[in-house]
Amino acid sequence: MNKKLLKQRFKNHLLKTVGRKPTKKEMVEIERKIKVSYGKIYDKPNKEEFVMKKIYDNELSKVWGRVVANEDLSPEVILFSKYTNVTPNSHITSFASGLAVYELFLAKEIVPLGKISCIDISDGMNKIARKFAKKLNQNNIKL
Repeated sequence: MNKKLLKQRFKNHLLKTVGRKPTKKEMVEIERKIKVSYGKIYDKPNKEEFVMKKIYDNELSKVWGRVVANEDLSPEVILFSKYTNVTPNSHITSFASGLAVYELFLAKEIVPLGKISCIDISDGMNKIARKFAKKLNQNNIKL
């Protein structure tokens, strides 16, 4: 698949999955919330895992869809499809998959006959990723 078509398909996938790109004003507020949340995670070294998980579940997962909608991950998709030996029936594991938006695209466009397994610490992120998978009717992804 050529770069331009892949880029357009990923853009359409983002719109369908997480919605429109946020405005600059919305991103300022989102970035403020993320800064506050990350401050809670990184204010002291060796933070307990349950504390980090709680922040991801209760705070970051609520704004992360807007962050993803604001990013252009199509260069990553293009590089992945160009430089890996992945075939349509490959199996892929993704760590720290978050909302699994990138992985859902790979499941649909790159490995439609394969399987993608996603692992993330956050139940909140996993819950939203499952909603996205259901919304997109993607059955070859395990979250």
